[in-house]
Amino acid sequence: LIMSLASADTVMGLALFINTTYSFLFPQQIKATVTMAFFCTMQLATFSSHFSLVLIALDRLVSIFLPLRYKLIVTSRVKYCAICIAWLCALGLAIQIFLSSNSFD
Repeated sequence: LIMSLASADTVMGLALFINTTYSFLFPQQIKATVTMAFFCTMQLATFSSHFSLVLIALDRLVSIFLPLRYKLIVTSRVKYCAICIAWLCALGLAIQIFLSSNSFD
């Protein structure tokens, strides 16, 4: 769960670094598609970071309120499925924002 959060934050940091570098090196050549790609990458990283925080909070909730059944409830398969679902939901939200924008004109 922590690795999912770390990877989401890494994606966000890299996207921000690449966009800032590109805008300083080529300020006149920033197009709408580059800006939209950056925005959607940031949205994906933000959504997945938030979903990872929710998963970590749920994991801690189960470990506090059901400590004797924690190992039965929270298996590695459950964790991997939850992480995949969180990233797929974040990807779906980012694609929805990308498709609903009108910045391609």
